[in-house]
Amino acid sequence: MKSRLLFFALFCSSFLFAQEEEMVETQVLPNEIAFDFSGFYSPILSTNFIGFSMDIRYYVRENWSTGINISYASRKMKTDFQYDVFNPAVQYSEISWLNQFDLLKKEKFRIGLQLSNGLAMATLVDRDVTEEFWDEYGVTESAKRIETNYFYILQPGIEAAVRVYDNDRFPDVYLTAKAKYRQAMGTPKFATTSDFTNYYVGIGISLIGFVTY
Repeated sequence: MKSRLLFFALFCSSFLFAQEEEMVETQVLPNEIAFDFSGFYSPILSTNFIGFSMDIRYYVRENWSTGINISYASRKMKTDFQYDVFNPAVQYSEISWLNQFDLLKKEKFRIGLQLSNGLAMATLVDRDVTEEFWDEYGVTESAKRIETNYFYILQPGIEAAVRVYDNDRFPDVYLTAKAKYRQAMGTPKFATTSDFTNYYVGIGISLIGFVTY
């Protein structure tokens, strides 16, 4: 599976760069910025994680955008992974560099291939024990952190967007749906790498526009 995933990622990368070379040379200015806000579902640690995701993408070419993705989810667990935790939970987050090439870009409908890579963190916490720390707002309390896993992640995927509101000179509103496959790589301190490798689906709203020429 890992070799097929890497092959697909290399294919997507080659496809993106090949398409970039075919772009008309006169189009050198970006024409759009996209903000995606969505809820997502992904099986992690053999249970269901539901969380929030945000993409910010900048169109460097007419059909090619690049930016960042941030995702977060938290779930109470039935096991403490042999850490003697009274009320275990796992806080899962991702931050990755995202590239998207729009295979189809019509006035009211878009389909794009995505490829992202970055860092995933899974922190085992004890919800019955709080710890305090200082930040710019003063003293903040949070669940006690027991252990944290760090992974490099590679995620090919696809996104479809349908325009639901034409906002004239302001950003248009799109209903979006996306599906990805997350390959996690690393040496976890609890559970196994395969527990964090799985599919990822999301649905949400996109604001596309902001900059036009």
